Amino acid sequence: MSDPRPIPKSPSQPAVDAMLSPPETSRIHSSVSFSPGDVGTRTPDPSSTPPSPGLLSRNASFSSDGADQVDDSEFPPLDRLTVFDILENLALPQRLERLQNTLSAQTGKVRRQQQKLKSTTSNAKERVIDEWRRRVPTPDEQLDKYKKRMRDSVDKLGKRWSDSRTVTTREKVSFIGGVLNIFISGYLVGAYPELFHYWYTAQLCYYMPIRYYTYHKKGYHYFLADLCYFVNLLAVLSIWFFPQSKRLFISTYCLAFGNNAVAIAMWRNSLVFHSLDKVTSLFIHIMPCVTLHCLVHLLSPELQKEKFPAIYNIRFSSPDSPDHYTLWAMMIWATVPYAVWQLSYHFLITVRRREKIAAVCLVLCEPTG
Repeated sequence: MSDPRPIPKSPSQPAVDAMLSPPETSRIHSSVSFSPGDVGTRTPDPSSTPPSPGLLSRNASFSSDGADQVDDSEFPPLDRLTVFDILENLALPQRLERLQNTLSAQTGKVRRQQQKLKSTTSNAKERVIDEWRRRVPTPDEQLDKYKKRMRDSVDKLGKRWSDSRTVTTREKVSFIGGVLNIFISGYLVGAYPELFHYWYTAQLCYYMPIRYYTYHKKGYHYFLADLCYFVNLLAVLSIWFFPQSKRLFISTYCLAFGNNAVAIAMWRNSLVFHSLDKVTSLFIHIMPCVTLHCLVHLLSPELQKEKFPAIYNIRFSSPDSPDHYTLWAMMIWATVPYAVWQLSYHFLITVRRREKIAAVCLVLCEPTG
């Protein structure tokens, strides 16, 4: 029979031997040695002294001071196995069972949420379908609704038809007047600019009484105190009553090409030929600019000197002349009449007529029927 093979030592055995004294080392080796006849049935020698617990670890076979890897073929001796090693191996199935229970619980929760979502979606879909079915009218209801709409349209058309004669006449006159105004104004500007201020005055005498009558009838007559009407008044005074006043002309020119011209875009004045109100609004804003342009840039110097001396003196005066006006002087004389109008408008309209205007607005805004 061959000699028995010795049990391999653990990697930490040299370190343990180094820590022990030579007699202790020989005693430990003798206690863990096997005889040839005791392989498989050997029991520890009761007379041998057990090793000190403080010097041996239960995991000493898996610790190494200098080695990075552990050989899988090396196992700790049987006498070094403890109860904790056995319990550790027995606890692994319990951990797997707890993990499996957790996964089962999460799977059931997800399934319940999916079922709840499906039931909610199906219920919402059914509610939407029911609501849509309730809202969609039946063919009879649609037919009745269409008949009512046609009846209302016929009634409206009948009312307009009964009043078509007066409306059509007024719209025709307004349309013809607006188109003729464009052609005549363009012709006078190109051929006879010296006559354009006559044409402007004639139109002003035609449109202003109509505007006053219609606005007073509607309760809008306080709008006639706006700046655009004030500028037209200054233009009439400068052309026909005070043609020699340079300050009045400067004020009229700056306000006409300033506030009045900007108001065309700000208030969206449009040329609607069949609407007399829109034609009048565009006229009071743009015609003063066209008239003053003809007087300043299209008349001959001789005619300006004869009929409009203020324009002639402003255009042809030398910078060192007392009749010459600088830019700052023009700005000042354009601000003075504007300030006069603004203060007058505030005290006469906003302060003194405040209660009356509020009463008129209350009557106009009151619903009828």
